[in-house]
Amino acid sequence: MAIIHKKVWKEYFELIAAGKKKLELRLADFDVSEGDTLVLEEWDKDTQKYTGRKMDVTATYILKTKGQTFWSEEQVAKHGFQVIQFEPREKKEIQQPKVGIGVLILKDGNILLGKRKGSHGEGEYAFPGGHLEHGESFEDCARRETREESGIEIENIRFGVLANITEYPPHHYVYIGMIADWKSGEPAVREPDKCESWGWYALDALPKPLFAPCVHSIRAYSKGQYYFGEIKRKQRQ
Repeated sequence: MAIIHKKVWKEYFELIAAGKKKLELRLADFDVSEGDTLVLEEWDKDTQKYTGRKMDVTATYILKTKGQTFWSEEQVAKHGFQVIQFEPREKKEIQQPKVGIGVLILKDGNILLGKRKGSHGEGEYAFPGGHLEHGESFEDCARRETREESGIEIENIRFGVLANITEYPPHHYVYIGMIADWKSGEPAVREPDKCESWGWYALDALPKPLFAPCVHSIRAYSKGQYYFGEIKRKQRQ
């Protein structure tokens, strides 16, 4: 694959950087193929100098007009060309399973639960948790999500349960339940759009209703077992 350097006027560079302009109209006086890298270098036409800003893009489609027979020479001379950029009116989201981490946190025999807010599990009580990020370990995700949501620190993190959770439509989660010990800090609501309160609860005095994945984590923990299973949740009305 080739690497090709091309100058781009400032006003067009800004549009490309903003993601609004996704095409280039160029003379076909150089060779370029799909998959080649174009290094676009911002050019100030007033000062006739490069600004120093650069951007790498990949050529994904190329249409050359030399020898085209779509229009006559008279039509081209009269009207010229116009380049139209377009995107589908409705973008179809590619559905892929997501990995969710929930953390059962222990302190003096009690576990930490928060009352959820938002469309997913609103009003149900759940552990701190969230989505696994790219390049992140289960343990790091457990620490990060707990800190972001409740402000406390945890230690002695270990694997608890694994469940394949499907909901129709369209969600599919692989749920990793971790167990950890409280290390420091007092729980506080850090993300009020997701949780309205935190509290420590004894296993024999848990609030209801519980978020479905947490039920399986608590059952497995109380029995001293690991758990693997599948939960099929009914479609919400």
